[in-house]
Formats: sequence, structure tokens, C-alpha cells
Amino acid sequence: MIRFTASLLLFSWVAVSCNFLVSPATPPPSNLPDIFEIPWNDRSIFKEGLVPSAQPALDELEGASVYHIELNIEESLFDVMGTLHVQYTNNEDIALDEVHFRLFPNILGGKMQIANLRVGELTTWPRYALENSLMIVPLAQPMEPGDSIIIHMDFSVTVPQSLDSNYGVLAYADDVLALAHAYPMIAVYDEEGWNAEIPPQTGDVVFADASFYLLRISAPKDVVLVTSGREISRTEIEHVQILNVASGPARDFYLAASPDYEETSETFNGVTVRSFAPRYFDDGSRAAVSIAARAGDLQCALWGVSIHRTGHRRDADPRARNRISRHRCDHIMDVRWKQNQSLL
Repeated sequence: MIRFTASLLLFSWVAVSCNFLVSPATPPPSNLPDIFEIPWNDRSIFKEGLVPSAQPALDELEGASVYHIELNIEESLFDVMGTLHVQYTNNEDIALDEVHFRLFPNILGGKMQIANLRVGELTTWPRYALENSLMIVPLAQPMEPGDSIIIHMDFSVTVPQSLDSNYGVLAYADDVLALAHAYPMIAVYDEEGWNAEIPPQTGDVVFADASFYLLRISAPKDVVLVTSGREISRTEIEHVQILNVASGPARDFYLAASPDYEETSETFNGVTVRSFAPRYFDDGSRAAVSIAARAGDLQCALWGVSIHRTGHRRDADPRARNRISRHRCDHIMDVRWKQNQSLL
């Protein structure tokens, strides 16, 4: 089975088993394409986000999960509503009778709630464990190896307004929103079964398979949005901006936002490193870009070529297991500065 599996610094969110009101998904404006109409197994939209030498990897990830996510960031910036559809394929050699999701905000000082859970067209009710950071979705009938299903749910996230948990990777402070793994994430199934534990919050908290992400993001017009992946299109309606984003293969999706962000960038070996920071951190932002570019050069000299043309949070962890090629860097670094600290 081909799988990118790695340990990644992430931001968690809180989940509880109760109903809440969720705004229905809004149809895209007539001048904005609906990326959710793209067939589940069509990888072509991700091609432009990869350097040419890495584009063949898209054909080597058959069975990778595909997330369709709509995120609505409220005016406060620390309240987020979302809708998720994910195609999950059983890549194991045994039948599965449940699917596990990680709800990390619930152990990182925030709160996540789930509603309207369906497997295919069937409404179902999950079980929760690990301080509501694990959601177990039962299946009406076992998934045989190679089978695929579509799982749907609505969710809400309240982002903590402090930097006390896991270095502030999921936080809103000083007019900066850091929004990591703020969506229900399918857990890894390996030789030990479903990988489920409460990870230490002093380092990497995520162990995840590489997946593909298509997102429609709505946010206040006056904030600068920084995301992983590649922006496909953008429009503005009154006081709201709407972005379509494609990201993958990636082990998580990340977003940061601030009304004070300004961009600094540098390109090395065909890869662009971008830093976003308030103007009063301009010197530090430029230094971060220079250091990240040099580190990227060193990384790729030691482990291979970076596969992403650009990105907004890419880790350069040589411990990451890339089962497609051990000699290919699977991510680049992109640096964000919040106050006097960088989030890698």
C-alpha cells in the first residue's frame, strides 16, 4: 500500500457530541467555479502546485483520501463553521467496520462540535473517546479492501484566544488567526489497527496519511489569508472574500489570517518561500525567508528535490516517511511570523 505517513506539528480542536446550528453550504458566485464538482479521483487540479519532476506522484497515490471542505471564518476570526465531505478508501488487506477521525481542537484548548453525520446517504451516530479528540464512525456494513465511501458532516470550531497549547498553532491572538487541523481528520490505520492516542502537546501531535484537499474558504474581506496549497480562484462579495484552494498531496491543511499581514518572498530552485508578518516585523520576516530558502537548498541537496512550487506552511522534517520515494523531499518550508516567533 502506497502511503505518506508522518508525524507533524499540528493544532488540535475540541469536539463534543451535541447538535448545533450550522449555516448551510453557500453556492459559489456565478463568476467562481465550483471546485467540488471535480470528480473525486481527478488529480489534475493539483498538478500545477507541484514541480514537474514531482507530478508523476499524483498517479502513485491511488486510494488516498480526498477532502472537500467548506470553511466559513466569522467576523471575530476565532469562530469557524465548516462542512466536510471526504472520500475514504480501504487500503488495508482486511475489512473495516468503522472509520476513526481525530478532532484535535478538543485537546488544544479549543472546541469542535459535529452535526449531521452521514455515511453515504445514511445518517449515523458516532462514539467519542480520548477526551472527545477521537470520533468513531460505525459503518452499516464492513468495507472490503479497495472499497470507497463518502462521509459527510458539519462542524464548528471555537479557536482558543491564547498561546498556551502546542505553541499556539491553533490560536487567535494579537489579530492573528493560526488554524491548523481545524477539520475532522481521518486517523491512520496501520499494522496496530487504528492509531489513536492523546499525543504530547509539546511537539508533533499529528500522525497522518497524505491526502488531497479542495476547499472553499469564506472570510472577512479585510484580512490577508495564507493557506497551504495553491489558490485556484478568488472573488469578493460586499464584505466577504471567497477563495478556492487545492492542496495535495499533503498531510494536513493549514490556514493563517490577519489584517496586518504583509508578504516577503524569495525563490530557490524553482520553489518560492513566502513569509507573512506585520510590517513592524519586516526585518525578521526577511531574515526568516532567507534562512528558510537556504535550509531548503540544504534539505534538497541531502534528501532530494522539493515537490511543491510554493506553499503556506510546509514542514521540512527528514524523519517524514515518504513511501513513494525515499529520495524526494515531500515538502518545503514556509515561515509565518506571529509576534517574535515563527510557525513552521
